[in-house]
Amino acid sequence: MLRARFTAVAVLLILAALGASPASADDHRVPRVVLRTGGDSQRGMEGTTTWAGSSEPGLCWVGHGDAIWDFPRALEVRAGVVGTRVIIWKRHRPEQLWFRWWPRVDRNEVPRGRGIEVAYELHPRRQDGETVAWVARLELTVRRHVYLQMIGAWDDREGCGVQQEAEWRFHLRAG
Repeated sequence: MLRARFTAVAVLLILAALGASPASADDHRVPRVVLRTGGDSQRGMEGTTTWAGSSEPGLCWVGHGDAIWDFPRALEVRAGVVGTRVIIWKRHRPEQLWFRWWPRVDRNEVPRGRGIEVAYELHPRRQDGETVAWVARLELTVRRHVYLQMIGAWDDREGCGVQQEAEWRFHLRAG
């Protein structure tokens, strides 16, 4: 029994060293997303997500999670036009990306009215010549509150060949 455990651990270590672990694939993780403005930052609150992965060659899984409306605690910014960067920690460029915001939410934190689309510019962030993240630059006019939603979609490039989609939420308040 001890020999079997040792062999299993040795095989896992060899696979990990060779980079064969599908769980380590960048494509199979929902990216971490951070909003930065000035010297302050706010981690995106993950919302509804559909993501795919592969546990072994030829075998795919797709996970889906629905989220209720909720926003993180407000990040205080100066009133007026605020230059904002949203950093998406994923080496693959999003196939689709949407930003929209609302000035108000109801008592259940559901946005009121139609969202306002936000224009953005998308640029790669490189380290040692490799793309490590994507940066969306956008300007928001903050009068009181900005409840911001971002939705990104990527094609699964490392195994399953399906579209992956995730949503993040942010909250800015004029202070």
